[in-house]
Amino acid sequence: MCNSTIYLCHNQIYMQRDKDRDYKRKPYPYPYIGKCFNNNQCFGAFHCNIRSISANIDNLQHLLSELSSPFSLIGITETKLKANIPPTTNIEIQGYYFVSEPSLSNAGGVAFYIKNSLDFSIRSNISSTTNDFETLWLEVSNGNHSNLLCGVVYRHPNGDLEAFNKYFNKLLTK
Repeated sequence: MCNSTIYLCHNQIYMQRDKDRDYKRKPYPYPYIGKCFNNNQCFGAFHCNIRSISANIDNLQHLLSELSSPFSLIGITETKLKANIPPTTNIEIQGYYFVSEPSLSNAGGVAFYIKNSLDFSIRSNISSTTNDFETLWLEVSNGNHSNLLCGVVYRHPNGDLEAFNKYFNKLLTK
């Protein structure tokens, strides 16, 4: 159902699923985020390539309950949601807002679940949907500290790599 990566900053946890599909604790790559986020409050992010959110929402909710971590953001790739076509099942997760960038094809699509307690804005000026990739960017308010820019990105396997790289190069120069 889900290839995933887990980052929990405050407790210094970084886990990634290995080839046997077990989560393994690894050295934490970004120890400073927990210290700089909104007066040392915990900030955790989770990513899942879900391969159809409508088909796998129950599996995702079960996985999240097993992890029992209050993730601030949950990034989802391959939602398989299409513009102007509602999901076939209820994809809400209690305690989270849902925002998505639907796909133009039958695959792809990206989304975020954002903890209800966070103030955020969708950065539609840098989010993008093309035939080759989808991106969704949020700016999470961080009190008196610098805001966090968070993105979820999916490039279709046969998508134009040059167009994708051009998009990112342009984004990085802003």
